[in-house]
Amino acid sequence: MGAPHLDSEMWESTNPNPPLSTHLSSVIPSEALFSGAEGPAFVVAFAFPVANSAPISGLSVPPAPGDRRRIPSVLRYVRADDGLRGGSQMKVSLLALALLFSADALHSQGPFSVDDALKQLYHKYDPATKTAQWVCTKEQSAEGMHAGWPCTDEYKTVSLQVILTEQVREGDVTRTYLAISAKPADNSDGPYNCHACATATGAAVFSWQGQRWAMESADAAIAFYGGWGDPPRVELVAVGPQKHGLILSWDDLAQGFAASSKSLLVPIGKTINEVWAIGDESDDDDAIDPNDKTESPPHYHSSSTIRFVPVKGVIGSVSDYYNIEVVSRGTSWEGYGHRVKPANWTATYAFRDGKYRMIRKTVSVEVKKPVKPASH
Repeated sequence: MGAPHLDSEMWESTNPNPPLSTHLSSVIPSEALFSGAEGPAFVVAFAFPVANSAPISGLSVPPAPGDRRRIPSVLRYVRADDGLRGGSQMKVSLLALALLFSADALHSQGPFSVDDALKQLYHKYDPATKTAQWVCTKEQSAEGMHAGWPCTDEYKTVSLQVILTEQVREGDVTRTYLAISAKPADNSDGPYNCHACATATGAAVFSWQGQRWAMESADAAIAFYGGWGDPPRVELVAVGPQKHGLILSWDDLAQGFAASSKSLLVPIGKTINEVWAIGDESDDDDAIDPNDKTESPPHYHSSSTIRFVPVKGVIGSVSDYYNIEVVSRGTSWEGYGHRVKPANWTATYAFRDGKYRMIRKTVSVEVKKPVKPASH
């Protein structure tokens, strides 16, 4: 059997109709031994997807199904007489193949359908209207003051808004994080847009398993956040070397007193929990009346920066969860009858028993250096 022709640039498939469903996840390396006039030769080859895929690492996509495929060559054709002494060429081939497998990790999964995900998360979700039938939470059903809206038929239909969809790689698994805001659809009472009208934030995490997106963790109503019927801002953050969470942020302003808050949501088993919350900024800039010397509150303003810090685990490894470090600067005030106090401190939180808990707080004391009188 003669050795197949392989030039230095391109290799053409001998199969005029290779399967179009082949995905990069089914890349199959093979070694074939041929004998020819020049002696035995090893061919390190691979197959890769060519239909319905975007270009990956310079690999081309065919113009139409059924066409003969041409693939930019990362193949190496090594004759036995110089291939064994040319081991570096074989290493280059295997390295190129390894790079293709790493590309597979990011591109092998199918498209993520938000509508399919919402159908799993909400009762009677309607993709056309982006609405669902709400199932009241225990907090909503409580007597007296409670979070959310009343559990009555008027508020049973809710409007859904996707506020984040993001895909990340965690170890060997590709996951999609989804965050959703729900609020009552407009009804006879009018729109849901009062100051205290917080929306219900839900979230879900899906992983690519067995050629489909499978729900791993989910909660349609983790808690109620924000006001005026607006959802909180949301950002995907790394909370560990191979773990992610959702940081929610929202602001509030009442009679000139402003405050902003943050909450961290993290998948825990099959659900998603709020594991940490903090008020990260406050001031009364708009409550100060310079003409009122008796009733106007004293001025205060504080703000914080937040960062995630890797922690050493056993035998020098990194712990599953990072610590959270908060640095606050400014002043705070607890209300009439209290003095304005410095708010200069650094706090560290560690993940323990399903929550982030404060393990250390250091207060910074501002020391003013005496001013030397100017020499005459």
